[in-house]
Amino acid sequence: LISFVALQTRWDQPRIIMILVPMMLIVILYGIYNAFSKSPSPVQTIYFYIVIGLCLSGVVASWNKAKENIPILEKNLSGDLYYGYTPDWVNYLKMSEWCSKNLPKDAYVACRKAPMSFIYGNGKEFFPVYSVHTSDPDSVLAYCKQNKVTYVMLASLRRNSKVADPNAIINTLWRMFQPVAQKYPQKLKLIYQQGATEPTFLYQIIY
Repeated sequence: LISFVALQTRWDQPRIIMILVPMMLIVILYGIYNAFSKSPSPVQTIYFYIVIGLCLSGVVASWNKAKENIPILEKNLSGDLYYGYTPDWVNYLKMSEWCSKNLPKDAYVACRKAPMSFIYGNGKEFFPVYSVHTSDPDSVLAYCKQNKVTYVMLASLRRNSKVADPNAIINTLWRMFQPVAQKYPQKLKLIYQQGATEPTFLYQIIY
């Protein structure tokens, strides 16, 4: 509930709303059940079984969804760490792995999904950028320098995982660094590109 109140106005995403849904359902269903307490007992009993039926249907739906993901999990456990991901995520995660293997140990890479990069980058630390702090190019460079960021990953992560649309990607870092590229093109050096479709780019920041 605290997470919902604190973050929902800023992160309008289903995973935040889902935190509150169980509490809402408990209050609503119990309120209706309690209202029926003054009715003849069969009404309250019937309602109780309806609620139980709804819960069971939810369990069945969850189980069916879990069964769909079991083959993906088996592939992952057998060594195919990228099986089941969409191309945008495959390129992003492979770039994270590439950074851990090919960049200097002191390289500090800014990215949008740092926890995932940390996992697929074999424990390499990445600098998380979750929101557009500024779009002024000088301020962006100052912000990165202050945090000792030396590289930036610009990915093509989909907003809607089911739709590959280059105009509908998570563009937080793009919005920060596009003004930098326009004003100081010499300060961003392309180091590596992962993937041809829905690619991820790695740029070195030249201070």
